[in-house]
Amino acid sequence: MDEGTFNDERAECATTPFDEFSEKRGLRAKRGLHFGEIARTLRVLSAIALAFAAATAGAIIVLDAAHWIRRGTSWQVKSALPLIGIGVSYALLQFTVPRTRTEFCLSLAVSLAFILWGAEQFMHTAWIISLVDDVVVFLFVLDLGIVIRGHLMRKIDRS
Repeated sequence: MDEGTFNDERAECATTPFDEFSEKRGLRAKRGLHFGEIARTLRVLSAIALAFAAATAGAIIVLDAAHWIRRGTSWQVKSALPLIGIGVSYALLQFTVPRTRTEFCLSLAVSLAFILWGAEQFMHTAWIISLVDDVVVFLFVLDLGIVIRGHLMRKIDRS
């Protein structure tokens, strides 16, 4: 068994988000949006974006601490880069893991929410910022609401 086959089998067995829907559909239903040919490249790009997000988030903490120690300077650190980086990383990952179309779209919605949340920090027009904030909140509420509903429905089915 070569390394690629082993990794594909391990990925199929791994727990993924939206497992609350797995009882209704098997893995075959989740294979539709999996792009095997470019999966490795997308995973590498996702890992790079993840490293970028983690590094910039860490750097912001360090810079904030340094500024706190030297209070006399004007300083405003933006968390936009880590938010955009993690959103891009998660979006790229969606093309490499088994997903139904619904799961794929919801995952991309969460990715978009993070990207918009970061991009909003570079905006200067108040009404656009407010609109983007509202879209971000909607996307997060939609995603978490669907997950919660799935768990609640599973509890009802078991009763």
